[in-house]
Amino acid sequence: MKNYRKILSIALIVCIIAAFCSCTRQDENDIKEYRLRAYWFIGQEYYEDLITYVTSGDEEKISISKDYAADIYKEGEYLLIKADEEQKKALIEQNVKLIEQASEEFTAGDQSYRVEYSEDYSRLTFYINAEETVENLFKKLGHTFGIMCMVMTNRVLVTGDGDTCIYVTVVNDESGHTVAKSLWPYEQLNITDYDLEESLQKDVEKSSELEDYDILKATVVEKTDDKIIFEPDNGSEMYEDDKELAVCLDSVYAEDLTFPYEINIGDRFVFYTDGKYALHDDGDDIPDISAAAIIPDRYFSQY
Repeated sequence: MKNYRKILSIALIVCIIAAFCSCTRQDENDIKEYRLRAYWFIGQEYYEDLITYVTSGDEEKISISKDYAADIYKEGEYLLIKADEEQKKALIEQNVKLIEQASEEFTAGDQSYRVEYSEDYSRLTFYINAEETVENLFKKLGHTFGIMCMVMTNRVLVTGDGDTCIYVTVVNDESGHTVAKSLWPYEQLNITDYDLEESLQKDVEKSSELEDYDILKATVVEKTDDKIIFEPDNGSEMYEDDKELAVCLDSVYAEDLTFPYEINIGDRFVFYTDGKYALHDDGDDIPDISAAAIIPDRYFSQY
């Protein structure tokens, strides 16, 4: 029982693997190109979780039926898919079948567990039994990763927006209160045992994992291959003496962050940060900071 009080997290560093970045452009014959990161399920007939896929030895096997795409290939860490409208619709429909298969795994044996998602794939809700043992709860939550990936893929295919995100909510089925929420993949989905207890009485607006974190809004003023420099909003209580702040992409502080595929001067972001500075020597006088999440403001404002 001593491990039951440890933090249970669906932050899943693995989710970083699954953080979605894609873009589209018009080609001949009405074919569009989509850029994705999470792809082990693309075009598959049956659902299998990531661990099953990785241990099967098929990681390097990349192929897809012509029913779903005209071409598929890797470019660095990304997967590129070229598909016309008919192929795109077929792929979306197949993903729905996989989502339903994964949902059956998630809900098996307990009616408290349910999965709901919006018609446009912008919102995804998991209902859980908050009084379940940690071991059983963790096993079921493992399937949320695959479901999140597939819903996100359909969201990208529907909108053509490669930097989009989905609003994920976890609900305590008994009380009806929120246990956790996230703008995924930019924001990790964290659940602690304290959050589970709190959800019996009220909505958890911010995970206890982020107790010491607050919101900072800032604008991109410079970007290089290894860092992004931001100008924090005037009036912010955090970093009020700093005209500029930097996030170094080659530091350990950026390893767990998900960024949009394209970042431009003038883009605005919302940081979850604790107001502290990061220890990183990058050869300039601009203070480096770490963050629990960096979310494009255009999405943050929508939710």
